[in-house]
Amino acid sequence: MRKAGKRRAVGASAPMLVMRGLVNDTLEVRERMAVQAFSDGWATIQDFDTLADMQGVLLLAGTTSKEREPAAKWARDVLGKTLGSIRARYMKTNKMGCTADELKVLRSFVGRYMDFWIRQPFGLYKAACQQLQVEYNRMAKEEDERKAA
Repeated sequence: MRKAGKRRAVGASAPMLVMRGLVNDTLEVRERMAVQAFSDGWATIQDFDTLADMQGVLLLAGTTSKEREPAAKWARDVLGKTLGSIRARYMKTNKMGCTADELKVLRSFVGRYMDFWIRQPFGLYKAACQQLQVEYNRMAKEEDERKAA
């Protein structure tokens, strides 16, 4: 006798837990290495961009439902403040770095980010990444138009 329960539609994407497990070597290592770069003092713009991309994806996903709003709020209010501080310091000194308190926020972010995504459908992650790229393309176009003017 078959168990009655939820059935996934044919062609539906795997849960993020499964997908994250399949590509975890690539994603989580890159995410954790970005934070480790700040910890060790050799962070680059690419490390900062990795964290900013993660924040952007989380912010976009957080707008999709009431249950996801706390993640977006934390990413905006706590992480946003930290990344803003790091960016401002870089603009002044041309050196990428963070304080001990900022490093604590960055370290907690990687864990929060992974915990958030393993509970979400993979389709949401994919859509958020695509939307972030659309936004980056729009910003680049505006910048090109501004430079041309």
